[in-house]
Amino acid sequence: MSGASSTLLIRRVRVVTFDDHDTIHPDADIHIEGDRIAAIGPRLPVPPDARIIDARGRLAMPGLVNAHMHSDETLFRGLLDNMPLEVWMLYSLPPLGYGPVPERLIYLRTLLSAVEGMLSGTTTIQDDVSEAPRATLEGSGAVLRAYLDAGIRANVACNMTDKAFHEKLPYVASLLPHWAMEAIRTAPPQPTAELLALADLLLRTWHDRNGRIRIALSASAPQRCTNEFILALDDLSRRWRTPLLTHVLETKTQVITGRELYGKSVVAHLADLDVLSDRMTIAHGIWLTDNDIELLARANTAVVHNPVSNLKLGSGLLRLDALRRAGVPLCLGSDGSSSNDTLNMFEVLKCAALIHKIASPDCRTWPSARDVLHMALRGGARSTMLQGQVGVLVPGALADIVLLWLDAPAFMPLHDPANHLVYCESGRDVDTVIVGGRVVVEGGRVTAVDAGAIYDEINALMPEFMRMLERAYATSRRLEPILWQVYERCQREMPEMNRFATPPRE
Repeated sequence: MSGASSTLLIRRVRVVTFDDHDTIHPDADIHIEGDRIAAIGPRLPVPPDARIIDARGRLAMPGLVNAHMHSDETLFRGLLDNMPLEVWMLYSLPPLGYGPVPERLIYLRTLLSAVEGMLSGTTTIQDDVSEAPRATLEGSGAVLRAYLDAGIRANVACNMTDKAFHEKLPYVASLLPHWAMEAIRTAPPQPTAELLALADLLLRTWHDRNGRIRIALSASAPQRCTNEFILALDDLSRRWRTPLLTHVLETKTQVITGRELYGKSVVAHLADLDVLSDRMTIAHGIWLTDNDIELLARANTAVVHNPVSNLKLGSGLLRLDALRRAGVPLCLGSDGSSSNDTLNMFEVLKCAALIHKIASPDCRTWPSARDVLHMALRGGARSTMLQGQVGVLVPGALADIVLLWLDAPAFMPLHDPANHLVYCESGRDVDTVIVGGRVVVEGGRVTAVDAGAIYDEINALMPEFMRMLERAYATSRRLEPILWQVYERCQREMPEMNRFATPPRE
């Protein structure tokens, strides 16, 4: 039996709660009523008409929160390598001649993202999804329906920008040939008013649908949006009390972009606009200065760390210890399947715990397994504005629970569960996943959708998608030398700033 049940009783399970005291129950029951945890304790009474899950030999943990990903990249996994962000974006989201992606394929790629996440223990996704060449109600609806059908919890934001390609990066406008400027003029950015109308409509029609699907807002990056647009999105976010997402200082190029566009850091520019708040989550933040970190801490603005993506794109190493000491809220994300190339949060946990151990010889500054788990769980809950509801197993919290087999190499022999979850587990031992009291993975298989049918249909549609993509890539290849020029010039500037393993070359 799988799917929804008004009452569940999980029996004889080792419970790792990640509550305020990191309580562990070696042998306990979890009573679920509706979509919430009613009680946790040994030998709880069996409620009438309860479905009983015998969980002996398993560990229960809160479902993981992926606080930053892009489902539109799911069809690009395994496609790109050895490109910095600015060049990579020519191929992960081609600026000219790409799209529209058929609505059915948008739905399927989103289902695939949800399936991958759930099978590896993720119960909440924060999806910053792009649609080319324009954001539409139909495309957004396909994304939202997919998450609704899959059974996962999702915050969905349309990644929006109201600036043209040549306005988003320094030096590009002076380097573009005539043909490229003409192509940009014939395909102008989506009007600000149109984007805001879509965001407002999605909030009114989809926000908090079924208790699982919520609308977030996304200003793609400050340099990709007008001030008017950023201010309007912040106003919507404040009125609806919903997250506002943006990409900030992912690369050295974006440091130079801030200097050229604003005469200051991008974070200082956001502070001038008075949009830094506890509703905002900035993605990456690798190239933050001390002043930037102070501004974020003062505003209680969160940073979502995407270590696997940052490594693949060579973006640099986040100043994690400085952020932690300043009290900046932190969470974890996979980023998209074109820059990771998976949505497996266990991989992200391990990478986040390990990479910062080479940032300093002072082991007191290193994050522990428990630290990164709290980032992925309670930090993710904070970013998604679901504090106290997800990322923790306590009575009253939403029943988003993952059961993993302990009779497996990753847990044999068992010592500190946090260490095992971060350094040993890969997601392969996930057996059961529950979202809001509903079993969405059972015996390692999703219950609400036919995963095999999804794979088959995507494979059938990919040849036409790749033909469309190749047409866009023909233009991207013509633009690539220009983006390399911009990238290399920015690397040479402001040599005193460095987030790489070696100093910049002279």
